[in-house]
Amino acid sequence: MRRFRVRGGVRLFGSSIDGNLSLRGAWMLGGGRDALQATGLRVGNSVHMDDDLFAQGSVLLQRAVIGNDLDLRSSRIDAQGTALSLQGTRIGGTLYLDAGFRIEKGGLDLSDASVARFQDAEGGWPTKGWLNALGFVYGLIDPPDAPIRLRWLDLQPPLVAAAVRKDGHAPAFHAQPHEQLAQVLRRAGHERDARRVAIAKEDALHSAGAYRGAARWWHSFYGQTLRYGYQPQRSLLFTPLIIAGFALALAAGGHELMVPTKPEAAAQFFEHCQSPPNYPEFSPLIFALDTFIPSVNLHQKDSWRIDEHSRCLCHVLPVPAGVLKGWLAVHTLMGWLIAALTVAGFTGLVRKG
Repeated sequence: MRRFRVRGGVRLFGSSIDGNLSLRGAWMLGGGRDALQATGLRVGNSVHMDDDLFAQGSVLLQRAVIGNDLDLRSSRIDAQGTALSLQGTRIGGTLYLDAGFRIEKGGLDLSDASVARFQDAEGGWPTKGWLNALGFVYGLIDPPDAPIRLRWLDLQPPLVAAAVRKDGHAPAFHAQPHEQLAQVLRRAGHERDARRVAIAKEDALHSAGAYRGAARWWHSFYGQTLRYGYQPQRSLLFTPLIIAGFALALAAGGHELMVPTKPEAAAQFFEHCQSPPNYPEFSPLIFALDTFIPSVNLHQKDSWRIDEHSRCLCHVLPVPAGVLKGWLAVHTLMGWLIAALTVAGFTGLVRKG
């Protein structure tokens, strides 16, 4: 059938066709009913619904089995509610939703569908909140661009992206659409795009409230510093700032606050307010490095310590000694955390997915 016009819709419920099904150029006017009801349709080859096809009403192809392609290029659908439903449909070839395909009104339901290849364009997307891609499985996707595909996933409604648990607590995030996309991109060689999708999934998990208490703080810290292990090189951005900040705080107190750790040197320091001639000189920067980087000994943390009771203090310090000691503890802990996460990120020990 080609370029026919029908009012009241087309009914192919449970039909079986050995070869191709062609509805090219058809005008199917539902008149308040579904434009095409083809639930359970079985087609041995391809379904052609392109060539300026227009459907006024829903196009329902749920649980259909199509041996080859489903082509909706240059077609238009205008419906209340779901415009195109492919829920549970199996397509052996390519699903074409590009080259002029447009949903003028209504939603796109791809839930639990599977296709060998999915090809679409932004012009054919439904409005925000009208996409359901939960359980959608595909072998290839085009375009395979992470920013475009993440905008596509953002069209899902909140109740699909994060369904609130019955107890009213943390939402249960449905990660499958993100995980499917990342897997396909990685398999196709788009590793950088796959990482961006994986990071977006973790951000969405955090926004959905999947973590609570200390776990939420840890997840946030891991995300902000190393992007959940997918960008461990980000530690190179944070580390200099942390070290420089603590070094400046140390410089504010200088030798008036730092005292030698060795008893003999400390005794002479307290008597003359200066270290012995052969004793390692205190350096705020090197001390900050030595206390931040694990398994590195620059002979500063072994030689100097913060003493809030130092008798060499001559004036009120910009940073109180107690605050500086607490800062040192956090500074050292941050060094261990970032070092451990950086190693784990580069080796893939904690990488998600």
